[in-house]
Amino acid sequence: MSELRKWEKSKDESFTNSLREAVLPQLPLRPRLEKTRKAIDIPIIKLEKRLSKLRTQESELFNKVANDLKHHEGDLAIADTYELDEVRKTIVKVMSLKIILEKVNVKLSNITQFSDIVSSLVPIMPVVKSVKKRLAETIPETGSELTEATTMLGNLLTEAGSLSGNTIRFEPNSDEAEKIMDEAKSIAESKMNLSFPLLSQVEQEEEKS
Repeated sequence: MSELRKWEKSKDESFTNSLREAVLPQLPLRPRLEKTRKAIDIPIIKLEKRLSKLRTQESELFNKVANDLKHHEGDLAIADTYELDEVRKTIVKVMSLKIILEKVNVKLSNITQFSDIVSSLVPIMPVVKSVKKRLAETIPETGSELTEATTMLGNLLTEAGSLSGNTIRFEPNSDEAEKIMDEAKSIAESKMNLSFPLLSQVEQEEEKS
């Protein structure tokens, strides 16, 4: 099972069982989770808009490279190919961040009771923090929404730990977060390769003509 899939399904059963009988009438769980999901939806939407612009840019650059090759404009083809490669790298970055945030929201939607909070949210925190850092580098304007969501998740965990008599440690599992980020990147690369034509195909066609 892939690291991303295991993370989606991760459960700390022993700790979950210790929380089964906890009662939390003062914590409106579902509305707070929905508010957190909506906060995460905002950067997801912004990432999709950014992807749409990048795909348009990619298509235009690909056509430019094809035209350069057709007219034997070697220097232009090299310059445009470099720019195309950079755009495609950005597409992979943006797509991988979007994939992870969507999976975070799926994980949040699967929380149905108080006993699920800690076992579900503890694995999420280091991943969300890692995404937030990379989002700040890619799309700075999305940082505030994800900061708000991270604060909401932290508050839920703190309250859950307090009411259950457990201390929640927010020590980032950077290794697991990096594995999840790398796997999301691989998924994004596969999707991009399926969606976009290869330059090698254009080069072969031009060599034949």
